[in-house]
Amino acid sequence: MDKNIIYCATFSVVVAGTTWTYAETRGGTDFDRWNESDVRVLSYNLHGDLDPQSLSENGFSRVISAVDPDIVIFQEVSGSYDDAGEFANWLDHQLPQNSWEVHVGISAGVRTIVGSHYPMSMQEQDTIPESSTRGVTMCLVDLPNDVFETDVYILGVHFKCCDYPGDNEKRQKSADAIATWMGDARLQGRHIDLPWGTPMILTGDMNLVGGPQPELTLLTGDVIEESYYCSDIKGDWDNSDLLDVAPVDLNTGNDYTWQGSDWYDPSRLDRFMVTERVMNIANKFVLNSDTMSSYELNQLGLNSSDTLPSVTSDHLPIVLDFQPSQQLASCSSDINGDGIVSITDLLGIIDSWSPNGDCCPGCQGDVDGDLAVDVSDVLQVVGNWGVCQ
Repeated sequence: MDKNIIYCATFSVVVAGTTWTYAETRGGTDFDRWNESDVRVLSYNLHGDLDPQSLSENGFSRVISAVDPDIVIFQEVSGSYDDAGEFANWLDHQLPQNSWEVHVGISAGVRTIVGSHYPMSMQEQDTIPESSTRGVTMCLVDLPNDVFETDVYILGVHFKCCDYPGDNEKRQKSADAIATWMGDARLQGRHIDLPWGTPMILTGDMNLVGGPQPELTLLTGDVIEESYYCSDIKGDWDNSDLLDVAPVDLNTGNDYTWQGSDWYDPSRLDRFMVTERVMNIANKFVLNSDTMSSYELNQLGLNSSDTLPSVTSDHLPIVLDFQPSQQLASCSSDINGDGIVSITDLLGIIDSWSPNGDCCPGCQGDVDGDLAVDVSDVLQVVGNWGVCQ
């Protein structure tokens, strides 16, 4: 890392009711990675306006070059399946130091795509049971083994917009499906199994308007249609809620990501929701070229108008830097996630006793992953008694 990089901590000093906020600078601008090994994720609703077959410089190309992401999640991608596949070439052209691949999501219609210059596997177009509008574009991104012990699982979404009759119900269906899927990913058996402690990032244009329940379901695992999906299930690896990262414009503190219209005020439609207990979150921001200084624009190679609706999209890009971090001891017998296999875990087995093999999306007490909570799980807990190693 450059010896001239300056590290200045972000802090607030409250004096006589006045809050002074000091920006955190770890490179040429506040928008730089704090550490050169941080994994950078960009989520961006393109408004259907990026043509990947056009390689000439424009606002989109300047934005992607300025952010320099490792993983991208693009929403509102129009055109055919083959057109969506052209985004790999477009990303290669804009960021030639990398070799990109894309997962184009659903087979037809307006789609969400995931791109990465790291290999991707476990690609899915939707959850099981299914979600609602535009599916869920999911994959496991293979991070470098010489740097990180775990990979990262991406879930890209673009929920139904607006507040017309039936719209919120469609968002709720998507939320129920995703909460169930993320719980399934943590627990052995059924449709998906992730290695213990794999960070998960749910991101995209979530259009969370019209009622609080879809957001609550995503964050807390409060599933509404339990008879069709599964019972309530937490998303994070310690059985806690997901974190709503809530990036802001580093120059203004504004958190809106949709820039508004003649009829509606700007709002925070685009989100990052993550399993924070297994990742260290670093820089995070909403990229708004219209609020940047001349110095920042020059350093990033942007024009002040590049993120305006007239040039690129009515949505602003959101960015998250992170590193996987095993903050929790890995121990499958530790049912309550406190790092110790003890009597509380045995009580957890009793509380979720289900010997008939019908755990959905899995049971917290199903230590051996056979979709049943029974005597074999008790024996495994007793056999692993003590502090997780």
